[in-house]
Amino acid sequence: MTAPTMLHVAPSGPAAAAETGQSRETSGTVKKAFALLDALRAAGCAMRLSDLSRRTGLTKSTVHRLLAILLDTGLVMRVGTHYQATLDGGLSMVQSLGVEKRSLAALAPYLADLHRRTGLTASLAVLHGATAVFPHRVHAHHSPWTTSDDTGANQAQHCAAGRLLLAVHHLAVDGISWRPLLEDLESAYRQIKAGKKVALPAKTILMPRILCQNPPRP
Repeated sequence: MTAPTMLHVAPSGPAAAAETGQSRETSGTVKKAFALLDALRAAGCAMRLSDLSRRTGLTKSTVHRLLAILLDTGLVMRVGTHYQATLDGGLSMVQSLGVEKRSLAALAPYLADLHRRTGLTASLAVLHGATAVFPHRVHAHHSPWTTSDDTGANQAQHCAAGRLLLAVHHLAVDGISWRPLLEDLESAYRQIKAGKKVALPAKTILMPRILCQNPPRP
């Protein structure tokens, strides 16, 4: 008895041509993405989109589209208007910012102390512009694994490293005084961020002084 012969019929026509074209386009996109990633890793520092376009020979629109994909996958992080590869982890990124490794080694043991006292994940963060880079972490049990654990970085406003805690005794600042104090701090921050010299409004007059100057009539 002769075994049946299996015939494979290759698709043909417009549908096959479209499938082949799509496959080639996907392959080309992957190659360009890896070329872009290799350029970032070879640079060892954050690069601008225009520099990446010149380095890889890709158009700016193509680089912009590929960077969006790499950002979504966590392979690239954004540092202000620049981009940097994250495959090597937070430690290499921090070292590229000029932070000495011995300084990180001296600070790292305190993370274990903080974790032991709080039972929470303790992170060592270095601010770089609007980005917080994490060279070292001590994870707590059952703590969720986040994107920053994969990339070694996160936007500063999304983590504690990008926030400021103000604690003042109630005898020094009462509830009413907080508002003008915070307004002055915000004004000073915005001026510094804009590269301007800090100029705050004139000091306000306290109510007791007004009462002393103009005592109420009987």
